[in-house]
Amino acid sequence: MMHRLAGFTLAWVFTAPLSADQAYFHGLMGEKTGFSIQIDPQTPGASGAVIYESSGQDGLSVSVTRRSRNGGFEWKESLYSRAEGQTRDTGRFAGTLSADGKTARGDWTAKDGHKTLPFRLDRLARIHRLQGSDREVWVSYPEFDAPRFGTLNAQLAARAKRQLQINRDWSQTQRKENREAGMPPESVAAISRSNECDVEWMRPDLVSLGCREFEYAGGAHPNTESYSENYALDGGGKPRKLALRDIVRTSPAAMAQLSRLLIEDLKRQRASAVIDGSIKDFSKELGANGIPFTLLPRGVAFQFSPYVVGSYAEGSFRVVIPYRKVAALLNANGPVKPPE
Repeated sequence: MMHRLAGFTLAWVFTAPLSADQAYFHGLMGEKTGFSIQIDPQTPGASGAVIYESSGQDGLSVSVTRRSRNGGFEWKESLYSRAEGQTRDTGRFAGTLSADGKTARGDWTAKDGHKTLPFRLDRLARIHRLQGSDREVWVSYPEFDAPRFGTLNAQLAARAKRQLQINRDWSQTQRKENREAGMPPESVAAISRSNECDVEWMRPDLVSLGCREFEYAGGAHPNTESYSENYALDGGGKPRKLALRDIVRTSPAAMAQLSRLLIEDLKRQRASAVIDGSIKDFSKELGANGIPFTLLPRGVAFQFSPYVVGSYAEGSFRVVIPYRKVAALLNANGPVKPPE
């Protein structure tokens, strides 16, 4: 089900336009609260994800509500609640972006106005978007600012170009088949496929990317599939791709314990396939590195695409397992260490 960035001839995609409107920022609110934001910071209406290091949970987002020529901006922060089935405003970021786009300073104010904290943002990566003449086919990927990530940057860019060609070929084939099947022209034109990767965490020796593939083949609804890319970097910046076995021990007992934690959290989130007993264990999938995961300052985040643990209408599910809960399982030679 996962679509990887396989090789192909690059002749076509070298003509694809490239833009870098989005950026990945690491932030500090007050003196202790770390967070990250990936957003196009100056385009009104643009939105992006916020992840606070204290929880690692998704559901928080910001949208650009105001910008000015001197770099001033205002972003509305919102939280989507699966339990409530709705989104509510939680706060507001107001500040100024530096002329080079690398830093921002300002204040975060709670929705009720009773709490205000200063924040600072430092850009760590730009997010490039590759797109050909077909607006329904594109790929986005990060380029990290620091020179030590040069080798990884080159690999990510090359893989994005390969994926763009794969998406283009798939879309052309799908449109041809749908036209021959008598699909209306407007439905054929809506055929689309894209890939995007967000930075979830980075250190000088580690990069963790949460990625999604969006695909619409002309059915009742589009499909979304999650995957991940995790890399350890050696002293010279050479990247090595990480599997789950690099993070935790993969003995049957360890996989069973990790599976129990996933099941418990998915029950709490009311994932229907877990609630009704259709899914009772993930040990086999975990042992085969079959569940996408990303690394966060707080713990390991596992991502479940629509249909995996619930209906399409339920959407995707994310489970963050704190390192403290799996401290005894962590690989002693791995990139993350048990909390002190």
